[in-house]
Amino acid sequence: MDIYHRWIEVVIYATLVGCPVVNVPAGFSQQGLPMELQVVGPCHGDLACLQLAYAYEQATRWSSIRPADVMFMTEERANGCARA
Repeated sequence: MDIYHRWIEVVIYATLVGCPVVNVPAGFSQQGLPMELQVVGPCHGDLACLQLAYAYEQATRWSSIRPADVMFMTEERANGCARA
């Protein structure tokens, strides 16, 4: 439950003021743990927030890479975008 409470600390402020928030995959740590990019939009900016998240996901394709694949990535791909 500790991890959940730490996660809530990060998203609660945007949620309380009514801003849209979306998380997208952003790669993996050196230990193979998933990392995310959190996109926070302005109030009533739900569509723009979703469009940015979708564009990022399409450009990087992190959602199609599994932790085991990270071990076989080149250094360039691990440090930059994960284009397929």
